[in-house]
Amino acid sequence: MNTEIKKLQSGLIKATNVVLNSPIENKGINIALKILGETFSVNKIYICQHFIDEDTSEMYFTFLYEWYSIAYGKDFSSSGLEKISYSRFSLLKFYENLSQGHSLKFNLKKLSKELRSGFLDKRIKSILLVPILIENSYWGFIGLEDFKIDRTWSDEEVEMITKLTKVFAFSLQDENENKSVKKEDRIKSSLIDLDSINSLMDTEKPGFDFFIELLDIYLRDIPSMCTEIDSAVKNNNYNNLKFFAHKLGGSLMHLGVSGALDLCHKLEQAGEEKIIDKKVLNLNEQLHDLVNNILTEIRSLRNKYNRFI
Repeated sequence: MNTEIKKLQSGLIKATNVVLNSPIENKGINIALKILGETFSVNKIYICQHFIDEDTSEMYFTFLYEWYSIAYGKDFSSSGLEKISYSRFSLLKFYENLSQGHSLKFNLKKLSKELRSGFLDKRIKSILLVPILIENSYWGFIGLEDFKIDRTWSDEEVEMITKLTKVFAFSLQDENENKSVKKEDRIKSSLIDLDSINSLMDTEKPGFDFFIELLDIYLRDIPSMCTEIDSAVKNNNYNNLKFFAHKLGGSLMHLGVSGALDLCHKLEQAGEEKIIDKKVLNLNEQLHDLVNNILTEIRSLRNKYNRFI
């Protein structure tokens, strides 16, 4: 896997994390757009929602979220444009393609003057639009614009943004259906280490399959590491206690569980100092209680993701 793809995947994971785990409603999407904009080296990125006018039946979209790079953010903003009719882009068949789940990508210099006329920001050199579907129904789209170069969007870029639209769809639907559930009650997961993420994202599975597999890694590895720690304590195996306490601490650090991380650090230190006494036994019992709670939350999160594949 080349360096550029790894960079894009890393940015995708960071953006996904922010969307799913932000404790403040909507803020996660705004931060995620900034991460994506910088990762994909674009000058503007936004999310638009699809609407139909009840009186005229006109189909239009509005800008809900947008991010600009610092160098280009002051000259033009779409936020004041409340209704943008698809008819502006009828020749490019925006609605026909997006509503059917098809992405659109354009290098504007290859379009005729007539086809370019519908675009709002005249600085655009290339643009990528990817539909957002909620329960297989067209909800809107995410757009990426490059003002610097006549860019050719790669299949990998389109695929990654498509994966992220499923995360946005999950978050948007989740906000509508579960406003009474506090987002801080969700487990804080940074989705394990980058190597595991990359290996899973190399698959061609769509949607939330790769999230579920990541959570399955936690559900498999965390109990296994706890068992190794138990064995080390029982058999006075200081090296194993040090090793597996450190390894478990790394996984729990990614999950953001500071209390359990502190326990792992103390057990690791006990292995380093070759001390296994009643205090260490008590620390291990506390760790087990916390880990059981963590595993319960992971299973709950896994079931939640499973509803969207």
